[in-house]
Amino acid sequence: MHLFCCNLTVLLVHTVIIVPLVYILQVLTDQLGFVESHRLMDGRLALCTVAVGFALFALIWDYLYPFPLSRSVLIMCVVSYPFLYSVTYAL
Repeated sequence: MHLFCCNLTVLLVHTVIIVPLVYILQVLTDQLGFVESHRLMDGRLALCTVAVGFALFALIWDYLYPFPLSRSVLIMCVVSYPFLYSVTYAL
């Protein structure tokens, strides 16, 4: 029963939301001559990549230099991670 409800929900969401959006996008790009731009999503992806890079750097640095030595680097990475994500969601 649970699987049936999930499939019904997915079908409903697809029919009510996705299909009209695809149709609207097709009308805007094909008939009205608008150009689709992915710059905003690419910028968000780049910022998220930088944030994950900071986290990976902190992980490796903490592995090479255990906690008392890596405290300042960990603080910098922990503070920059939510800052980068807040900038990402502010766009």
